[in-house]
Amino acid sequence: MEKVLLKRPTQALTVFESYKESELSLEDIFEKIHVKLNKTRGAAGALARFNFRENTMNYIGLGNISSMLLSNNKMKTLISMNGIVGHGNPKFQVLSYPLPEYFIFFMYSDGLLTHWDLEKYPGLLLKPSPLIAAVLYRDYKRKRDDSTIVVIKKYPLYSGPH
Repeated sequence: MEKVLLKRPTQALTVFESYKESELSLEDIFEKIHVKLNKTRGAAGALARFNFRENTMNYIGLGNISSMLLSNNKMKTLISMNGIVGHGNPKFQVLSYPLPEYFIFFMYSDGLLTHWDLEKYPGLLLKPSPLIAAVLYRDYKRKRDDSTIVVIKKYPLYSGPH
């Protein structure tokens, strides 16, 4: 059983690594991942592509994967479709979202609880992305499920005293 669980992310990552710099649409990359996972138990997954020139983000998610965009103290939940990557004939839909000037983007698997209380962590959102992800992982992971979290920040450079 463990070999199958370890193989799924590796197969999906191999496909992603092959096409991440390509001109392919997120929908086409996601379809290639879906086909590659056909003979596995499947997975949940999401892809996001940021365009900072146009201040937009394209996003596609399928299964128990969650993503949120935090800006100006408001959290926006992004839409992931029902289904399993690698199983059936799910409808892949890329959604476009406007990007605020500064934001924090969270993408996480269902191995993390969904109701975070970020107010319990004064100053955490000012810290580097890996530290934010580590704290959320530590405090909100489910003990009986695998967990993944990615945190991406776009924020102004610090201009205070050195």
